[in-house]
Amino acid sequence: MSDRTTTSRFTPFFTPLPSLETLVVDNLQIDGPSAAQFLSAHTMPRLRALSLENCRLVDDPVTSQDLGAHSPVELAPQLELLRLTSPPLSDEEHRRDGVVDPFDLVERCGNALAHLAVPVASLTASLLETVERSTARPQCLEVVGPASLRSSGGSDLFEPHLVAAQALSTAFLVLASSSTADTAPTSASSSPTRRRSPFAMSASAPPSLFGATGLGAADGSPSFLVGLVELVLPATWDRSRADAWKGNGEFDWAVARVVRECERRGTAVRFERRQGPSHVEGDETACVGGKGKAMLAQLRSQAGGRETRW
Repeated sequence: MSDRTTTSRFTPFFTPLPSLETLVVDNLQIDGPSAAQFLSAHTMPRLRALSLENCRLVDDPVTSQDLGAHSPVELAPQLELLRLTSPPLSDEEHRRDGVVDPFDLVERCGNALAHLAVPVASLTASLLETVERSTARPQCLEVVGPASLRSSGGSDLFEPHLVAAQALSTAFLVLASSSTADTAPTSASSSPTRRRSPFAMSASAPPSLFGATGLGAADGSPSFLVGLVELVLPATWDRSRADAWKGNGEFDWAVARVVRECERRGTAVRFERRQGPSHVEGDETACVGGKGKAMLAQLRSQAGGRETRW
Protein backbone atom coordinates (compact mmCIF):
# COMPACT_ATOMS: atom_id res chain seq x y z
CA MET A 1 0.00 0.00 0.00
CA SER A 2 1.61 3.22 -1.15
CA ASP A 3 0.75 6.70 -2.35
CA ARG A 4 4.08 7.19 -4.14
CA THR A 5 4.51 6.98 -7.88
CA THR A 6 7.28 5.05 -9.63
CA THR A 7 9.39 8.24 -9.45
CA SER A 8 9.14 8.08 -5.64
CA ARG A 9 7.30 11.39 -5.40
CA PHE A 10 5.17 11.70 -2.28
CA THR A 11 1.64 12.84 -3.13
CA PRO A 12 -0.93 12.40 -0.36
CA PHE A 13 -4.17 11.07 -1.76
CA PHE A 14 -6.03 9.86 1.33
CA THR A 15 -9.11 11.85 2.20
CA PRO A 16 -10.85 11.69 5.60
CA LEU A 17 -13.18 8.74 6.15
CA PRO A 18 -15.59 10.22 8.72
CA SER A 19 -17.91 7.18 8.84
CA LEU A 20 -15.22 4.54 9.40
CA GLU A 21 -15.54 2.93 12.84
CA THR A 22 -13.70 -0.40 12.46
CA LEU A 23 -10.48 -1.28 10.67
CA VAL A 24 -8.95 -4.72 10.11
CA VAL A 25 -5.24 -4.59 9.22
CA ASP A 26 -4.24 -8.07 8.14
CA ASN A 27 -0.81 -8.76 6.57
CA LEU A 28 -0.26 -5.25 5.22
CA GLN A 29 2.89 -3.84 3.65
CA ILE A 30 2.97 -0.05 3.64
CA ASP A 31 5.67 2.60 3.20
CA GLY A 32 6.38 5.20 5.86
CA PRO A 33 4.76 8.28 4.26
CA SER A 34 1.62 6.32 3.41
CA ALA A 35 1.38 4.93 6.94
CA ALA A 36 1.67 8.40 8.47
CA GLN A 37 -1.05 9.74 6.18
CA PHE A 38 -3.47 6.80 6.13
CA LEU A 39 -3.22 5.32 9.64
CA SER A 40 -3.91 8.66 11.30
CA ALA A 41 -6.61 10.45 13.26
CA HIS A 42 -6.99 12.91 10.37
CA THR A 43 -7.99 10.18 7.93
CA MET A 44 -9.98 8.13 10.49
CA PRO A 45 -11.39 10.60 13.04
CA ARG A 46 -14.12 8.22 14.28
CA LEU A 47 -12.24 4.93 14.32
CA ARG A 48 -13.24 3.01 17.45
CA ALA A 49 -12.10 -0.58 16.87
CA LEU A 50 -8.82 -1.83 15.39
CA SER A 51 -7.71 -5.39 14.63
CA LEU A 52 -3.99 -5.42 13.87
CA GLU A 53 -1.93 -8.32 12.57
CA ASN A 54 1.39 -8.23 10.76
CA CYS A 55 1.54 -4.58 9.67
CA ARG A 56 4.97 -4.11 8.07
CA LEU A 57 6.81 -1.03 6.83
CA VAL A 58 8.66 -1.22 3.51
CA ASP A 59 11.25 1.22 2.19
CA ASP A 60 9.85 1.44 -1.33
CA PRO A 61 6.66 0.18 -3.00
CA VAL A 62 8.73 -1.37 -5.82
CA THR A 63 11.51 -3.18 -3.93
CA SER A 64 9.40 -3.72 -0.78
CA GLN A 65 12.42 -4.16 1.48
CA ASP A 66 11.13 -5.02 4.95
CA LEU A 67 11.80 -2.35 7.58
CA GLY A 68 10.05 -4.10 10.46
CA ALA A 69 6.71 -3.90 12.22
CA HIS A 70 4.61 -0.73 12.33
CA SER A 71 2.20 0.38 15.06
CA PRO A 72 -0.30 3.16 14.29
CA VAL A 73 0.33 4.99 17.56
CA GLU A 74 -1.58 8.10 16.46
CA LEU A 75 -4.81 6.09 16.43
CA ALA A 76 -4.25 4.58 19.89
CA PRO A 77 -5.81 7.31 22.11
CA GLN A 78 -9.19 7.12 20.37
CA LEU A 79 -9.56 3.32 20.35
CA GLU A 80 -12.30 1.64 22.36
CA LEU A 81 -11.40 -1.87 21.16
CA LEU A 82 -7.96 -3.16 20.23
CA ARG A 83 -7.35 -6.68 18.94
CA LEU A 84 -3.67 -7.58 18.55
CA THR A 85 -3.10 -10.95 16.91
CA SER A 86 0.50 -10.56 15.74
CA PRO A 87 2.93 -13.18 17.07
CA PRO A 88 5.32 -11.98 19.81
CA LEU A 89 8.79 -10.86 18.80
CA SER A 90 11.53 -13.47 18.96
CA ASP A 91 14.57 -13.02 21.21
CA GLU A 92 16.64 -12.18 18.14
CA GLU A 93 14.19 -9.47 17.08
CA HIS A 94 14.20 -7.96 20.57
CA ARG A 95 17.99 -7.59 20.39
CA ARG A 96 17.89 -5.57 17.17
CA ASP A 97 18.09 -1.78 17.29
CA GLY A 98 15.01 0.13 16.27
CA VAL A 99 12.68 -2.88 16.34
CA VAL A 100 9.04 -1.99 16.97
CA ASP A 101 7.11 -4.32 19.25
CA PRO A 102 3.47 -4.39 18.06
CA PHE A 103 2.30 -4.77 21.66
CA ASP A 104 3.84 -1.43 22.64
CA LEU A 105 0.70 0.02 21.05
CA VAL A 106 -1.19 -0.93 24.22
CA GLU A 107 0.86 1.56 26.25
CA ARG A 108 -0.27 4.37 23.93
CA CYS A 109 -3.98 3.68 24.40
CA GLY A 110 -6.06 6.03 26.51
CA ASN A 111 -8.87 5.57 28.99
CA ALA A 112 -11.36 5.11 26.14
CA LEU A 113 -10.11 1.54 25.62
CA ALA A 114 -12.82 -0.84 26.88
CA HIS A 115 -11.84 -4.14 25.20
CA LEU A 116 -8.34 -5.55 24.77
CA ALA A 117 -7.73 -8.85 22.95
CA VAL A 118 -4.28 -10.46 22.81
CA PRO A 119 -3.09 -13.93 21.76
CA VAL A 120 -2.28 -16.39 24.51
CA ALA A 121 1.35 -16.58 23.35
CA SER A 122 1.79 -12.88 24.12
CA LEU A 123 0.10 -12.71 27.51
CA THR A 124 3.03 -12.43 29.88
CA ALA A 125 3.80 -10.51 33.05
CA SER A 126 5.65 -8.00 30.85
CA LEU A 127 2.53 -7.32 28.77
CA LEU A 128 0.38 -6.89 31.88
CA GLU A 129 2.91 -4.37 33.15
CA THR A 130 2.63 -2.55 29.80
CA VAL A 131 -1.14 -2.23 30.31
CA GLU A 132 -0.52 -1.03 33.86
CA ARG A 133 1.81 1.73 32.64
CA SER A 134 -0.81 3.03 30.22
CA THR A 135 -3.86 5.07 31.12
CA ALA A 136 -6.07 2.36 29.59
CA ARG A 137 -8.35 0.49 31.96
CA PRO A 138 -10.13 -2.08 29.78
CA GLN A 139 -13.36 -3.55 31.10
CA CYS A 140 -12.86 -6.73 29.06
CA LEU A 141 -9.61 -8.65 28.62
CA GLU A 142 -9.76 -11.37 25.96
CA VAL A 143 -7.07 -14.04 25.74
CA VAL A 144 -7.28 -15.44 22.21
CA GLY A 145 -6.34 -19.08 21.65
CA PRO A 146 -4.51 -20.21 18.48
CA ALA A 147 -7.63 -21.94 17.13
CA SER A 148 -9.24 -18.51 16.77
CA LEU A 149 -6.31 -17.07 14.81
CA ARG A 150 -6.36 -17.60 11.08
CA SER A 151 -2.56 -17.41 10.80
CA SER A 152 -1.86 -19.98 13.50
CA GLY A 153 -2.39 -23.02 11.30
CA GLY A 154 -4.02 -24.75 14.25
CA SER A 155 -0.77 -25.19 16.19
CA ASP A 156 -1.23 -24.98 19.93
CA LEU A 157 1.72 -25.59 22.24
CA PHE A 158 1.21 -25.94 25.98
CA GLU A 159 4.05 -23.72 27.23
CA PRO A 160 2.47 -20.35 26.20
CA HIS A 161 -0.74 -21.36 27.99
CA LEU A 162 1.17 -22.12 31.19
CA VAL A 163 3.04 -18.79 31.04
CA ALA A 164 -0.17 -16.85 30.39
CA ALA A 165 -2.08 -18.60 33.18
CA GLN A 166 0.72 -18.00 35.67
CA ALA A 167 0.98 -14.32 34.68
CA LEU A 168 -2.75 -13.80 35.26
CA SER A 169 -2.69 -15.79 38.48
CA THR A 170 0.19 -13.73 39.88
CA ALA A 171 -1.53 -10.48 38.88
CA PHE A 172 -4.70 -11.49 40.73
CA LEU A 173 -2.63 -12.53 43.75
CA VAL A 174 -1.11 -9.04 43.82
CA LEU A 175 -4.59 -7.55 43.62
CA ALA A 176 -5.91 -9.81 46.37
CA SER A 177 -2.95 -8.95 48.60
CA SER A 178 -3.52 -5.23 48.07
CA SER A 179 -7.23 -5.55 48.79
CA THR A 180 -6.57 -7.54 51.96
CA ALA A 181 -4.18 -4.87 53.20
CA ASP A 182 -6.72 -2.15 52.45
CA THR A 183 -9.37 -3.89 54.56
CA ALA A 184 -7.18 -4.38 57.62
CA PRO A 185 -8.85 -3.33 60.94
CA THR A 186 -6.51 -0.38 61.39
CA SER A 187 -7.52 1.03 58.03
CA ALA A 188 -11.20 0.44 58.67
CA SER A 189 -11.09 2.17 62.04
CA SER A 190 -9.35 5.20 60.62
CA SER A 191 -11.93 5.55 57.88
CA PRO A 192 -15.34 4.13 58.89
CA THR A 193 -16.97 4.98 55.56
CA ARG A 194 -14.29 3.33 53.44
CA ARG A 195 -15.63 0.67 51.06
CA ARG A 196 -14.36 -2.77 51.89
CA SER A 197 -13.08 -5.19 49.31
CA PRO A 198 -15.71 -7.71 48.16
CA PHE A 199 -13.36 -10.57 48.92
CA ALA A 200 -10.44 -11.56 51.09
CA MET A 201 -7.74 -14.09 50.35
CA SER A 202 -8.53 -17.57 51.58
CA ALA A 203 -4.87 -18.51 51.81
CA SER A 204 -1.62 -16.60 51.91
CA ALA A 205 0.71 -16.96 48.94
CA PRO A 206 4.49 -16.98 49.26
CA PRO A 207 5.87 -13.40 49.45
CA SER A 208 8.01 -14.10 46.40
CA LEU A 209 4.90 -14.33 44.24
CA PHE A 210 3.84 -10.83 45.21
CA GLY A 211 7.24 -9.45 44.39
CA ALA A 212 7.60 -11.31 41.10
CA THR A 213 5.95 -8.59 39.06
CA GLY A 214 5.81 -4.82 38.93
CA LEU A 215 2.01 -4.79 38.82
CA GLY A 216 0.37 -2.25 41.05
CA ALA A 217 1.63 1.10 42.24
CA ALA A 218 4.25 1.46 44.95
CA ASP A 219 1.66 2.73 47.41
CA GLY A 220 -0.26 -0.54 47.12
CA SER A 221 -3.03 0.81 44.90
CA PRO A 222 -4.67 -1.91 42.80
CA SER A 223 -3.85 -2.66 39.18
CA PHE A 224 -6.06 -2.29 36.10
CA LEU A 225 -7.70 -5.61 37.02
CA VAL A 226 -9.80 -3.75 39.60
CA GLY A 227 -12.09 -2.40 36.89
CA LEU A 228 -12.22 -5.62 34.88
CA VAL A 229 -15.81 -6.66 34.19
CA GLU A 230 -15.24 -9.63 31.88
CA LEU A 231 -12.36 -12.03 31.27
CA VAL A 232 -12.46 -14.22 28.16
CA LEU A 233 -10.14 -17.24 28.26
CA PRO A 234 -9.18 -19.82 25.61
CA ALA A 235 -11.47 -22.81 25.19
CA THR A 236 -8.69 -25.19 26.27
CA TRP A 237 -8.68 -23.57 29.73
CA ASP A 238 -12.21 -24.84 30.38
CA ARG A 239 -11.81 -28.11 32.31
CA SER A 240 -15.34 -29.17 31.41
CA ARG A 241 -14.24 -29.69 27.80
CA ALA A 242 -12.79 -32.92 26.49
CA ASP A 243 -10.01 -31.06 24.64
CA ALA A 244 -8.98 -28.92 27.65
CA TRP A 245 -5.41 -28.79 28.94
CA LYS A 246 -5.36 -31.14 31.91
CA GLY A 247 -2.89 -32.97 34.06
CA ASN A 248 -0.43 -30.16 34.74
CA GLY A 249 -0.67 -29.13 38.38
CA GLU A 250 0.84 -25.66 37.92
CA PHE A 251 -1.53 -24.82 35.08
CA ASP A 252 -4.61 -26.19 36.86
CA TRP A 253 -3.77 -24.26 40.03
CA ALA A 254 -3.17 -21.00 38.12
CA VAL A 255 -6.44 -21.21 36.16
CA ALA A 256 -8.38 -22.14 39.30
CA ARG A 257 -6.91 -19.14 41.13
CA VAL A 258 -7.86 -16.78 38.29
CA VAL A 259 -11.43 -18.07 38.10
CA ARG A 260 -11.85 -18.03 41.89
CA GLU A 261 -10.59 -14.45 42.27
CA CYS A 262 -12.79 -13.30 39.38
CA GLU A 263 -15.82 -14.87 41.06
CA ARG A 264 -15.01 -13.11 44.30
CA ARG A 265 -14.73 -9.77 42.54
CA GLY A 266 -17.89 -10.28 40.47
CA THR A 267 -15.89 -10.41 37.22
CA ALA A 268 -17.55 -12.59 34.59
CA VAL A 269 -15.36 -15.38 33.19
CA ARG A 270 -16.20 -16.72 29.77
CA PHE A 271 -14.40 -19.37 27.71
CA GLU A 272 -14.19 -18.70 23.99
CA ARG A 273 -15.86 -21.05 21.58
CA ARG A 274 -13.78 -23.17 19.25
CA GLN A 275 -13.92 -21.95 15.67
CA GLY A 276 -14.28 -24.49 12.91
CA PRO A 277 -12.27 -24.74 9.67
CA SER A 278 -14.73 -22.46 7.87
CA HIS A 279 -13.65 -19.59 10.13
CA VAL A 280 -9.96 -20.29 9.68
CA GLU A 281 -9.87 -21.00 5.97
CA GLY A 282 -13.03 -19.31 4.78
CA ASP A 283 -13.53 -16.63 2.16
CA GLU A 284 -11.12 -13.74 2.86
CA THR A 285 -13.69 -11.00 2.29
CA ALA A 286 -16.23 -12.65 4.55
CA CYS A 287 -13.58 -13.23 7.20
CA VAL A 288 -12.48 -9.58 7.30
CA GLY A 289 -16.06 -8.32 7.18
CA GLY A 290 -16.99 -10.66 9.99
CA LYS A 291 -14.18 -9.29 12.15
CA GLY A 292 -15.49 -5.75 11.79
CA LYS A 293 -19.04 -6.78 12.66
CA ALA A 294 -17.83 -8.80 15.64
CA MET A 295 -15.86 -5.85 16.98
CA LEU A 296 -18.89 -3.56 16.78
CA ALA A 297 -21.01 -6.22 18.49
CA GLN A 298 -18.48 -6.44 21.33
CA LEU A 299 -18.56 -2.68 21.80
CA ARG A 300 -22.37 -2.66 21.86
CA SER A 301 -22.35 -5.48 24.42
CA GLN A 302 -19.99 -3.56 26.70
CA ALA A 303 -22.11 -0.41 26.38
CA GLY A 304 -25.19 -2.41 27.40
CA GLY A 305 -23.97 -3.07 30.92
CA ARG A 306 -22.96 -6.10 32.97
CA GLU A 307 -26.36 -7.78 32.67
CA THR A 308 -25.50 -8.91 29.14
CA ARG A 309 -22.28 -10.64 30.20
CA TRP A 310 -23.60 -13.40 32.45
